[in-house]
Amino acid sequence: MRRSYKKFLENCKNGYIDKIKSVIEKNKIDINHRDEKGRTALEIACSKERSNIVDCLLLSPNIDINSQNNDGETALHIACTQNNTYIVEKLLRHGADINIKNNNGETPLYLACSTGRNDIIEVLIRHQADLYTKTN
Repeated sequence: MRRSYKKFLENCKNGYIDKIKSVIEKNKIDINHRDEKGRTALEIACSKERSNIVDCLLLSPNIDINSQNNDGETALHIACTQNNTYIVEKLLRHGADINIKNNNGETPLYLACSTGRNDIIEVLIRHQADLYTKTN
């Protein structure tokens, strides 16, 4: 992985919004580039509950909001296991696929249920998550 992209991901993980904005504004990086685990900057920001970074990344017209990592998880899958309904709402408003399955056949709703995230379950149901999708 290129050094510049590795630094970009570190900045996403650590919440350095000014550095992220600068790189995005200068269009110096492929915002959908993946690390060795197949994770994008958006997925990493969601895993660290960096709302400000998620907001910034979603402003990029080239963002692939439904990009899947090596486990088939999207940013929405990851956000649904965290403690941040704001990020889940934001992803859904930007067109995240609410019923996409990961490699285990699990939807974001399934993951929210399995981690006991009632507030996120409510958000997903309000956004028309399929309650009858079967997992593997």
